[in-house]
Amino acid sequence: MPSQWFYGRGSDIIGPVSEGELVKLAASGNVLPSDTVWREGRESGVPAAKVRHLFQAPVHVTLTSPPAVPELNVPAVTLTTALPEPDDVHLVATPAASEPIPAETATVPPTVPHPAPARAARAIAGKGTVIVGQDGKTVKFRMKCTICGKEDSSWKSLPIPRGIARSSFFCPKCRKRQDCELQGVH
Repeated sequence: MPSQWFYGRGSDIIGPVSEGELVKLAASGNVLPSDTVWREGRESGVPAAKVRHLFQAPVHVTLTSPPAVPELNVPAVTLTTALPEPDDVHLVATPAASEPIPAETATVPPTVPHPAPARAARAIAGKGTVIVGQDGKTVKFRMKCTICGKEDSSWKSLPIPRGIARSSFFCPKCRKRQDCELQGVH
């Protein structure tokens, strides 16, 4: 039995109609791409624009050879080709995200190789540094005096370097300038 379709715009629901009738309605402009369509037995519909083969315009091709030339005995030939009638077209609605895909229509998408994700960098605390946190791109750290062990109350943030980064701070307890190092590993 051919499947029956319903379509709606706003609060108006029209149907059931056959697939062929739905294609004809779409071609005549009575069904718009923004209308909701669904098959009989389904609870939710999809925008008509997502139904394959619904809004394809029929293509008629006519090829004609040059006029017949009696002295060369060549007849005129006309070839006409058209797409199948709407009754021969089978519509397939793309299911909504919340709707499970029936097993008979489920297809496996082609495997596309994905580039390897960029490796996250990491930082290693060097002399006079205490790492507070890092996210693979930046590092937050505090500076610590190498003489008395006093840790600075503020923290700094910088992109994880390639190699060693150096910074300095003034230790209020020792009253000296202290250097700290941070090493980045990519």
